[in-house]
Amino acid sequence: MKTFSEPQIGIVKGALLGPLAVFPAVLLLPLGAALIGIDYGSLTDVFLSTLFVGFWGVFIAYVSALIFGLPACLVLLRFKRLNYPSLSALALVPAVVTGVVSRDAVLTLMIAYFSLAVSSGGWIVGRKSIREL
Repeated sequence: MKTFSEPQIGIVKGALLGPLAVFPAVLLLPLGAALIGIDYGSLTDVFLSTLFVGFWGVFIAYVSALIFGLPACLVLLRFKRLNYPSLSALALVPAVVTGVVSRDAVLTLMIAYFSLAVSSGGWIVGRKSIREL
């Protein structure tokens, strides 16, 4: 007897592995900062700040993916609306809420950037394990 369907298993796999997409996203931040002219003191500073942001980002991404992302994906699956555009739109909800509450543009953009990275990573992992959706 099957307890979980194939799409549900794919969603759980995506929620468990998707937050690891924070690490590649964090590696792109120093490159973007260099393009807009932010000067780091040394390569060690860049490495340590990237490592710090990466580990905290993964922790926050896992908590968010399990509390917000997993139920949201299951609701989308239930209403047969689980596709990449709707998942990306839902991933931007925390950034919009943060933008309305805090009015801090940099924080809002960072949350939107990492949310889209995590949802894209989760979509890729989950989609690979689902034959039909």
